[in-house]
Amino acid sequence: GVHLGLYDVDQPEEDHFLIYDSSLKYFIDMTKRHINIQKIDGGKATSPIKFVGTPISATFDSKNGYLVVYDSYQTILIYKIDQNGELVDSFVSGPEIKDLGTIQAGDISSGGKLVLSVRGAPQTATGVGVDALVLIDIAATLADQNTESKLIYEKVDTTLTEMSWIAPVNGSDNLVMIRSLGKISLFDLVAKTATSLPTDDWVVEKYSKIKDGHIVL
Repeated sequence: GVHLGLYDVDQPEEDHFLIYDSSLKYFIDMTKRHINIQKIDGGKATSPIKFVGTPISATFDSKNGYLVVYDSYQTILIYKIDQNGELVDSFVSGPEIKDLGTIQAGDISSGGKLVLSVRGAPQTATGVGVDALVLIDIAATLADQNTESKLIYEKVDTTLTEMSWIAPVNGSDNLVMIRSLGKISLFDLVAKTATSLPTDDWVVEKYSKIKDGHIVL
């Protein structure tokens, strides 16, 4: 309830979406055309970062400073922001995830991995798509030794289908929660196994990923 400041925004005619964590000295101001990083003390940390495609979704890991944006070209944009709100690294993906299928959902685990669910493209032999998880190592992807400019990822086959929602598990680096067809599951990113409860007769009322993560069914 403490008033911290009043800030001008670039392109005020656009819709603005704010990403903020109270432990940080900055917040992220995003429109469908650009990102600004605004310092709480009033200074602008960066020049606006402009998009080529239209952002569809974004997720932010305040602990590691990772901001990931997914756009209308099925491109994955990864930004690394330091504790002072300065943009220190960035990465724009190529088509490799697109070749695996269509991204349905995703989030950053507490351990700093980007976890995506992919709706598989129909196979030539069967005509049926196979859903999978894609685990992207953000730190390795951003690292200087990644000279090929490719996402560093692992494709994980799973029996879960139509995975429409993924969330980190607070306090557990290697677990994510997944909503899929008929199931709510905890997925272990190390063991590559899921522990599931059936939800055939349940209706999701609310998801929450912030602070006290939970699902109400």
